[in-house]
Parts: sequence; C-alpha cells; structure tokens
Amino acid sequence: MILNIGLWILMIVMVISYFGIIIKKYGVLRSLSDSVYELPTRFKWLFPGFMGLFGIFMMIIANNWLADITGICFFMVGIAYDFRKSNLINTIHLIGAFLGVITSQLYIIFIINQPWVSLCFFASALLTTFISSLCKNTIWWQELLVFISAIVSLGILIF
Repeated sequence: MILNIGLWILMIVMVISYFGIIIKKYGVLRSLSDSVYELPTRFKWLFPGFMGLFGIFMMIIANNWLADITGICFFMVGIAYDFRKSNLINTIHLIGAFLGVITSQLYIIFIINQPWVSLCFFASALLTTFISSLCKNTIWWQELLVFISAIVSLGILIF
C-alpha cells in the first residue's frame, strides 16, 4: 500500500513536471511525442524514460493483466520515440499509443468499475476535437487527458 501511494505520487509529479517543463520551454506542441525532437540531444532520454516509468508504475500499482498491457503499450511508445525515423518505428509508436489509450480506458471501465472517469475522458477528448479551432494542438491535450484519467483511476484503486 505504501509503495503504491509513493509510486502514484511519483506519477503525478512526473506528469506535472514533464508537461510543465515542455510547455514552459517549448510551448504546447502538436503531441507529447514531438517533445523528443525539441529536447537537446543530452535530454532526449527524458521522453522514453517518462513513458517507460509511467507504464511500469501503472503495472505495479494496478497489478492486473489489462493494466500490464497498457503499461507495455506506454513502454512501446517510449521505445519507439524516434517515430519520424522510419515507417516501422512510426507504426510501433502509433500502435502503442492507440492500444495504450484503449486498454487504459477498458481497465478503468471494467476492472476498476469507474466508467465515469472514462466518460469524462472521452467527452473531453471529443470536446477538444470539436473545438480544435479554439484548442490548438488537440492531440497534446488528448494525451494529457490519458495521463490524467490513468492517475485518477489509480488513485481510486489505491484509496
């Protein structure tokens, strides 16, 4: 229980820190994955590290096969960080991202039994899509929503 609370708090700090640093230094990008191309060479490890740790922490806290798949998907996105390099890396990156979103929401709905969290996620994601003329860089905000919904659902699971 103490380990899970500690990892959960670390996940919150990681999301706030990574998104905050990127926004402060480079502004809101097209997507979080694009941050790897903005970072100086010596800091390019931050994106794969962020994605990998988030996925691993999720697997440890949730301790469920569906959360394990989600964590692996987050890890895939981090491993395939240089998605502009080749079609294969881009495909791995996109599959990891898409499956990570789907499996995380399935986990929230069916395992944690909190469909309202996923409903809020999907409603917010749709809203950002429909008002994309007002909300620049829609994918960025939708990705942030994925992390928020994961953190909220893990918090519900822990407490």
